[in-house]
Amino acid sequence: MLSFVVSLSRMRAEMDHKSMTPEVRAILDVEEANGARVGNRFRYGLGILIGISVFVNAKTPEQFIANSTALAIYMGVTIVHTLVLRHKSRRSTIAFNYLTLIMDFILICGLMTYYSFRASPENFAHAIKNPIITYLMMPMALTVLQFRAKIVFASLFLLLLFYGAMLAFGLYWGMPLTSDWKDYVLGPTVILSEAITKPLPFLAMACILGYSTYRAVFMVRRIGDLETRRASLARFFSPDVVEELSAGESALGPGVRQKVAILFSDIRNFTKMSEGMDPGELAAFLTDFRNRMTHAIFECGGTLDKFVGDAIMATFGTPRPSSVPGLDTRNAVKAGIAMMEALKELNADRAAAGDPPVDIGIGIHTGDVFCGTIGSEGRMEYTVIGDPVNTASRIESLCKFLKTNFLISQAVYDEVADIVQTEKMPRVRVKGKELPLQVYRVIS
Repeated sequence: MLSFVVSLSRMRAEMDHKSMTPEVRAILDVEEANGARVGNRFRYGLGILIGISVFVNAKTPEQFIANSTALAIYMGVTIVHTLVLRHKSRRSTIAFNYLTLIMDFILICGLMTYYSFRASPENFAHAIKNPIITYLMMPMALTVLQFRAKIVFASLFLLLLFYGAMLAFGLYWGMPLTSDWKDYVLGPTVILSEAITKPLPFLAMACILGYSTYRAVFMVRRIGDLETRRASLARFFSPDVVEELSAGESALGPGVRQKVAILFSDIRNFTKMSEGMDPGELAAFLTDFRNRMTHAIFECGGTLDKFVGDAIMATFGTPRPSSVPGLDTRNAVKAGIAMMEALKELNADRAAAGDPPVDIGIGIHTGDVFCGTIGSEGRMEYTVIGDPVNTASRIESLCKFLKTNFLISQAVYDEVADIVQTEKMPRVRVKGKELPLQVYRVIS
C-alpha cells in the first residue's frame, strides 16, 4: 500500500508542469492544445453518429423531439468549444474542456432519466438498466486526447457522481430489488450488487486511460529532458562524449581531481582587426572561426571549456581521463595541429574574398586540476581549475613574445616528443612562476 502511494506521488510530481523544463512544458502545452482540437473534431463525428441514432431509434414524435433536443445541446456545446479553441487561451481551453465534460454527462444521464420516467414512471430501474449508459464511455475516451491525466480522472469522478446519484434516487423512489438473475434480466427488478459494481469497467477504463496519458507525458518529458541535456552538453563536449553523458542522470558526478591537458588559443591583434568590422561582419567572422576551431577540438576528443571573446579554452581528459597514459595530451596536440590546418583553410577563403589573413597563438600544458560543475544557482558550468590552467594561458601568451604560433610545455613535450616535430625555445620567465618555463615550438 505504501509503495502504491509513493508511486502515485511520484506520478503526480512528474505530471506537474511546474517541475518541467520550459522546453518540455512548451511541447506539452502545444500537444494539449492539439489534443483538444482533435477531440473537438471527434465530437462532430460523434454528433453525426448520434444524429443517425436519433432518426433510427426514435419511434414516436415525442422521442424524436427529446433526442433532437439533446443532440442540439450537444452540438451547441461543441460549436462553442470550437470558438474557445480558436482564441488559443490555455486557461480558457482547459476550463471549457471540463465544462464540456460536465455537459456530456448531464445530457447522457438526463436522457436515461427521461426515458425511465416515460417508460416506467413508477419504477426507476429502467434508468439503471438502460443501455444508454454505455454512452458514458464516449466523453471519458475523448479525454485521453488532451494529455492531461487530471481530466481523465475527472471524467471518472463525474461518472461515479452522476451514476451514484441516479442509483440513490432509484433506491429512494422504491426501485424493486431481486437476487434472481433471470428476473433481473427479463423483469423490472434490479440486483443491487450488480448495480453497485456496474461502474467497475468504467473505473478500469479510466485507470488504463489515465496511465496511458501518464506514460505519454512521461515519454515526452524524458525525451525533452534528454534533448535539452544533449543540446547543453553538445556546446562543450564531442559527440561521443555527449552520447555517453546523456545515458546517465548524473554522469558528470561531483568534482574530482585528475590529470588534464589544457589548450588555450587566441587571435593575434584581434582588437585592431575588429575595429574595422561592422557588428554583423564581426559576428559572422567569430561564428565561422569558432565553428572551425570547435570542430577540430571535438574531432580530437576535446571538451570546449569556454569562449572568452576571441579566445578559446579547451580541455582533454574531461569529463573522464583516458585509460591510455598520455593519450589525452597527444589528443590536445593533435587538436592544436588540426586547428592550424583549419586556420589555413579559413585564410584561403578570406584571401579569395579579399580579406586579410588571421593569425592565432596556441598554448598547451598538462597537469592535475579540479574538474567539476561550479557556478551560481541560476548558471552552472563544467570547468577545470588549478595552476596548470594558468600555466597553459601563460604559454599561449608567450606565442606573441617568441614570434610563433604553437607552443607546448615541458610536461607536454615529454609525452608527445615521439609524434611531433618540435623546436626547443629559450626558457622564459612568466608571471606567477618562480622558475623560467621551458617551452617547445610545434613544427608539425
